[in-house]
Formats: sequence, C-alpha cells, structure tokens
Amino acid sequence: MYILSSMQRYVGFRLRSGLFSCGVFLLCTHWGRGAEVTYMGSETGLPENNYSVQNWSNPDVAKAWNVSTSEVYGSSGYYQIRPTLSSFPTNLSGEAAAAGNNLGATAPTNPTLLSPPSFLSSVTGGAGNFVNGSGYNTYRGPDGISLYRQGALSVPVNNGPYNSPAGANAGYFGIAMSFRLKSATNFRIGIAVDSVGASHHGPGIYSPNYVSIEGVFSDPLTRDGNADMVFFDISGAAGDLFTVALWQNVGTQSVAALSLVTFDIKQPSDMTPPDITLNGSDSVTVPWGGSYTDEGATATDDVDSVVTVIPSGAVNTSKPGVYTITFDATDAAGNAATKGFRTVTVSAPSSTTGADGLSDLMRYALGGNAPGDSVAKPSSSVAGEYLVITAIVRTDNPNKLTVVGEAVTDLDNYANGTPVEIVPGEEAADQGGVPGGSKRMTFSVAIEESVTKMFLRLKASLDQ
Repeated sequence: MYILSSMQRYVGFRLRSGLFSCGVFLLCTHWGRGAEVTYMGSETGLPENNYSVQNWSNPDVAKAWNVSTSEVYGSSGYYQIRPTLSSFPTNLSGEAAAAGNNLGATAPTNPTLLSPPSFLSSVTGGAGNFVNGSGYNTYRGPDGISLYRQGALSVPVNNGPYNSPAGANAGYFGIAMSFRLKSATNFRIGIAVDSVGASHHGPGIYSPNYVSIEGVFSDPLTRDGNADMVFFDISGAAGDLFTVALWQNVGTQSVAALSLVTFDIKQPSDMTPPDITLNGSDSVTVPWGGSYTDEGATATDDVDSVVTVIPSGAVNTSKPGVYTITFDATDAAGNAATKGFRTVTVSAPSSTTGADGLSDLMRYALGGNAPGDSVAKPSSSVAGEYLVITAIVRTDNPNKLTVVGEAVTDLDNYANGTPVEIVPGEEAADQGGVPGGSKRMTFSVAIEESVTKMFLRLKASLDQ
C-alpha cells in the first residue's frame, strides 16, 4: 500500500470503505485498501538497444520490461499522444489542453492514436498544451511499422516545492494524467518522457527528473534528450483512481512532456484454482427437531499450502425442508475454486398419532419444533350458529405447510369420498401468548338449520 506520504503538506485519512487522499494541490484520489503501486524500472531508447522505447510496438526489438513473450508494450492498451507522420510532419505549438482533456483522442489534426484498455473507466490529461515540433524523437506507430514524429502533452511543473527523492522541498510537479479502474486488475503501465528533443535551452529541458504515481517515485532520469520509459506495476480494485505526476528539481522546473502511455495486463503465475473436497457425504438427512453440525470441507492448491474454505448457508432442524451448505475457496493468486455443495434434508414429521392424540406432523403445525415439544391443543366451541375451532398455528413456513379446517355432516364422509367443505382459518383478534412464527387462528363453519350433525376438524399437510 502506498500513499503520498513523501510529499509535504499532503493530507491523508482513512475511512472504512477504502483509502482516500486529498492534497492542497491535487484532486482527491480514491484507491482501495488493497491497491498497490510498485516502481519497476526504466528503459532508455539508445542505439545499442535499437531504440527500444521508440520501438515500443515493434516485436523485433527486445524489451526490458515486457510482461510476456510478445516483445511489445501496450498489448492491453495505449495512448500515443499527437504523433504526426514522419513523411508529412505537421507542427503543433501551444494547442491548449484544459484539465480533464481526453489526451487528444478527438483532435481534428494529428489525433492521438489509442486503444483504451478495457479495464479503465476513464483516462484524462492534465492542463497544458499539445506539442509536436522539429527535432522531436521518431517513434513507431501501434502497427509496429509506421514512423511518426512523436508529439506530447506538455504540462506546467509549478506545484511545489515538495519533498522528492532529491530531498526536502527539492521538487515541483505537474499533473500529466489520471485514470480510473473499471474492474480489479493487475497491470503494468509504461510512461514515455524526454521525447521532445533538444531546444536552444539544451537537450531534455522539457523532461522530468522523476515520474510518480500516487507518491511512488521512479529512479532519477537523465533529461538528456534520449527517450525514457518508466514502468510501474499497479494492482487495484474497481473505482480506484491513480494520478501520474512529472517532477523537476528546484531551479530547473518549467514544463514536462508526456508522449506515450502503455498498459499491459499481468497474468498471475498461478492460474490454477484450488480444489474443494467435502468432508463426509454431499447429501445428509436429519430428523425433524434433531441436531446438525456440518463436517466442513478442505481445499488443496498446486501452489498455496493452505487455502481457507468458507462455508455459507445454515440448517434449521426445527423446520422441515431441504437446505444447501455452500463451500467457497480462493487461492492467494485470486483463483476461485469450483464451489462445493452439501444438501441437508430435514425430514418431515411423522403422521402417526401418538399417545396424546397428536401426530408429529400436527405437533409441528401447532408450533412445535421437535417431536417432544409441548403445544397448546386446539379448542372447539359453538358460537351462535357457528361451529368453531381455535388453534395456535405455525405461519413461518407458508410455502410448505398448509393448515385448514374440514367440515362434513357425517363422519363417514371422510372415508367414502363425499365432498368435504374446506374451511380456511382467520386470524383471531387475541394474539396474546402466541410464540414467534405462529398465530392464533379460528376456523368456523355455519350450522345449517336442516343439518342435525356437523363435524369440523383440522387438517395439516406438509410439502417436502
């Protein structure tokens, strides 16, 4: 984790959601707790390395900081700022660029050549001027073949003085660009500077002494007119914002030019996810009201010696049904295992009537959580012209449990298939003393004058 701790007067503070840094000179930057910026090194385009910086896109030229075997920079995206074909050069001098510009992507002449990385949600340039003039370095285009006179975004280096690797209050900086991540990514960024050639002030006058990203500095650069490219590895989360600053030492500060930015996703060396193995069976049955302790699972990985398995889900043995315990594991490289699953079935209560006249199923319907639980038995009464049963009924399993009244005029009707009148329950006005997950309900049926006998009973059914 890196913060702009090396800069004087820079204010940082922590919040639970991430790391925020706000400076008196800089837009507020948010990057998550897991974000990391690491300076990797620099490369200078010289005859002995076949001008590797200028040949950034040419696979025939070896690259010191390439992340794969392709020998190119920018395999995941690039911004080649305002180049002009070497065969038909067009000068740019002082074309103003406001803060938050698109790095010349939509310029009417000599537009920036770009392939925006898919993992970025935004890329903006700092306030300055787009430039491209005589004596600027020649660069390859993104096709690896075409030759361009390389342009740049030139930004004032006038924020400071602040601490830098050169010492206390030894440097000034200018903001060259900012970019925000759309998704969590581990990538390498290359930043090309010192590409605008010599001037009457001397070579490298418009180059930085250092490049920094979020307070992480490069090594000192030569500022000699030979193109330099500095490389940082960044690991961040979606929404993280990073800012690139160009620094010059006190006494030499003026403007500094950014010419090329490349992005290369770094694939983790560990590409294999862990394997999850369940302890015990993947399908378990538990009696209603019993106890259940999951046996868990283990994970093995081809790189990491220890991988933690995280279970999720719960089993409620007081409520019959089918439950799923899910097991997840992720190795240190971020490879997620194929989930493991265990199915736990809490069996339905028995419908056999016990000595107290209640079956386990009816005991469950009346609010019991286990076969031995004591429940309030229903009461029956005649209220005027109605036959009524009042009962405390379980209501916390409406998708599985159904409790209704059944009314007939002859008890034999229950056995011979004669239609039975279904009597839905209604919530009683008095709910005092009712346990959680249940309600006091009344089931009432009108007694017709022509009927000499009327029978009303409760019926409970449970889907499994």
